[in-house]
Amino acid sequence: MILFSSCSSLEECPTDGIYNYRIEFAEFIEGAMTEQCQVHIKLDSVFVINMIDNFLGLPGDTIEA
Repeated sequence: MILFSSCSSLEECPTDGIYNYRIEFAEFIEGAMTEQCQVHIKLDSVFVINMIDNFLGLPGDTIEA
């Protein structure tokens, strides 16, 4: 499960675009299990895309939408 902050709690919502992030899994010690991803934002849609071949899937796979 991936959690996002509501835009209402931020001073400004992110603009449309592609952003690079790292997912950190709460089940592991801090920093022990992180994976690179891209977040695509367009209007009211958000897609989290896998960047490398790993247990989340293949590069380009949608992790969460």
